[in-house]
Amino acid sequence: LGVVVLITTMLFSSETSMMKGLVSRRRPSFGIPVGGDQRTSQVCWKGDSHCMCSMKPHFTLVPADAALDPSTCDLRPERIGFSCDCAGTRVCKVDTASPCQNMMRTEAVTLSSGSVGCRYVPESCPRVLYVEPESSSSEEQPPGWKRRAPFTGARVLSFDGKRLFPTGSQSEWRQFLREESSRRAHLRVTDESLLCSHWVVITTIFEPTYLIKQIEKQSDWCVVVVGDTKSAPFEWSKANDRGPKRLVFLNAEDQKKLGYSILEHTPWRHFGRKNVGFVYAIQHGAKRVYDTDDDNDLKNDLKTIPYGSSQYMHNSSWKADVVLKKRPAGSKLAVHNVYDDYGAQEWTRPDKKAWVWARGFPLDELEETQQLHGPSPNVATSSSVKMNVADFGVIQSVADYDPDVDGIYRMTGRLPLRFEKKPEFVALDRGLMMPYNAQATVMAHGSLWGLALPISVHGRVSDIWRSYFIQRMLWDLGLRLVFAAPFVEQHRNVHTYIADFEAETDLYRKAGAIVDTMLSMRFKSSHIAGRLEEAIINLYERSFIQLSDVYMFQAWIKDLCAVGYDFPELLNEPDQYRN
Repeated sequence: LGVVVLITTMLFSSETSMMKGLVSRRRPSFGIPVGGDQRTSQVCWKGDSHCMCSMKPHFTLVPADAALDPSTCDLRPERIGFSCDCAGTRVCKVDTASPCQNMMRTEAVTLSSGSVGCRYVPESCPRVLYVEPESSSSEEQPPGWKRRAPFTGARVLSFDGKRLFPTGSQSEWRQFLREESSRRAHLRVTDESLLCSHWVVITTIFEPTYLIKQIEKQSDWCVVVVGDTKSAPFEWSKANDRGPKRLVFLNAEDQKKLGYSILEHTPWRHFGRKNVGFVYAIQHGAKRVYDTDDDNDLKNDLKTIPYGSSQYMHNSSWKADVVLKKRPAGSKLAVHNVYDDYGAQEWTRPDKKAWVWARGFPLDELEETQQLHGPSPNVATSSSVKMNVADFGVIQSVADYDPDVDGIYRMTGRLPLRFEKKPEFVALDRGLMMPYNAQATVMAHGSLWGLALPISVHGRVSDIWRSYFIQRMLWDLGLRLVFAAPFVEQHRNVHTYIADFEAETDLYRKAGAIVDTMLSMRFKSSHIAGRLEEAIINLYERSFIQLSDVYMFQAWIKDLCAVGYDFPELLNEPDQYRN
């Protein structure tokens, strides 16, 4: 625990400066996004430097140049020109169509660090919300380092683009559905020989693995593998030859011909290419999707992927024995570590217990969930119940051998591990969350709208963010997030632990905030597609994701309508699980 605390303390307290700041006569100091007085907001910000008068979020700060006036800052993005004169000339020009495309008045301001900054005159562009916080320490910091304030998830951006569902009404939704279905009716697949009710979706750059060979033997599951620009097409073409109707490999050229709206918004060489496979599966009749990675092998004694049989899909009266975890009344703790319920043990020493947590679990809640300082009234309670299997919206398998843990655990804990085979299921009640991944997850038809992975964050963050905002909306459909005893062993593809750690920075800093954000959301839409759009815009405005994800998820909703997905209906129940 001491090592974990040391690493996380280093992470939260300091950061390497990645970019140059406002060009000024003194060493600049960057602001970070926090709530504050709009009229004292500075223009330039480190990281994904945002000009809040433009719909495009990506800018590159140009460092000092002898040809530039030292009091001028210049941001030159790929497609947008933006400059501001920080010397007090009060004009600011954006060379693109945007909500603030006219000449905008600015004025000089001296920041708390002593450097010169620019601020918008409020009436010209009031949406800028970046301010420079006062330093909490007078310690002399090494060159290139700056103390980082805790991330709070405060709203710091404003989405001014077009919304698919401005009112969120049912009539608006029905009209949208009719128009999208009619406009791209050619995407409907009616040939029954091409339809399959059970789909496995994988994205990979490697040749076919042992998992593919396992699935090929299962007559009740079809597979779509989404390739990338680095995939091995020859090996996969041979796999297609062995089972062309049940195993589909989509290379780069295949994907371009599909006609999906998300293709325009989905980058290559990103985990989010998997979204193409999700739409393909739904287009070709998916009623259940197994979302997995090619390094998660099914246990050797399994003849099929669990929880895909007819009793899980069609028998509305079939019930299973479940351990239900509930959030105590008045508890401040909204997360539960399910790994504790399955008793992790060292692989070669079953008597040696391991304390382990899932990737994406809020680190600031670990101490209390583990009750390191004695019993806590905030920890989830347990009860054994019979639960209708039709209510299982998402089933996540715990993974043996090399489970899905974060970089901090990998560098400080023990691996490999195994988990107990009981209980068969652990379900989380409304108001209680736990991250799940895209490695061994069965999704029911009523939750397929929630398969899309964010594409503006690292792949190590993408599926975790998805899990948090999707499980919040599952409650509105009467569906449960359920964890299952391990039916996979992960034999992980080659990774570098320190690279994992660096890629997961958002998880360490923001996981607790995204839980709070989703618990406090108050939706106005009366349908699940509208609520998905609301959630994504809210997460963008709070800096969990970037603007590109808003457009990608809007395209995702359009694609699902076009291919004929039947969105589930919301429950007519008041929310009872908000903070």
